[in-house]
Amino acid sequence: MKKIITGIMMMCMIITMLACNVSAAEATEKTENYISKIIPYIVPQDTPLEDIPLLCADYESGILEYDYRLHERISSGDQKAYEEGWNYFDHPEISLKTGKGNCTSYSGIFCMLVSAIPVNPDTGKTDYNCLNPIYLESAVVGNKYHAFTVIDMDGTWHLYDICFYDETGDMEYLDITDTKILRDKHHRDWKLLK
Repeated sequence: MKKIITGIMMMCMIITMLACNVSAAEATEKTENYISKIIPYIVPQDTPLEDIPLLCADYESGILEYDYRLHERISSGDQKAYEEGWNYFDHPEISLKTGKGNCTSYSGIFCMLVSAIPVNPDTGKTDYNCLNPIYLESAVVGNKYHAFTVIDMDGTWHLYDICFYDETGDMEYLDITDTKILRDKHHRDWKLLK
């Protein structure tokens, strides 16, 4: 219980700090600092490497909600809404502050989470005391319809769509292998976005 209360207090403090008007670079740095402080509460010591993405996805889907209003405005051709959507990408602190996001913020925050966790290369488990840890490499990718995340697990890129996972609760969007999903317009022909 103490860990939960401490985590909530830290989150409130950091979100208040993030409410300041700062540049994208400053916002990213502040967001990364925030994530480094909360990550031990999300992914405990000695968590196996393969469990890290699920714990991060569950955490993120618990704190974010898809911004359907913005989506509707973008779908109707509202150029200002389109720019606001990319603002989520450049300023992940907006999602952390408001609890709302779109595919770009879900992907960006997920990258920050999974890439912040130290893994002991000898044990393959989370180790916050390891002198020479390894970190998962991740990137935001997408196409003109959607953004999601790829994670390098042992030299192979694995696709994770936390936005669709949050919306549907369907585990198929974590480490996507279903060819039907990979062929849909949201997940095919992707390229590096960030």
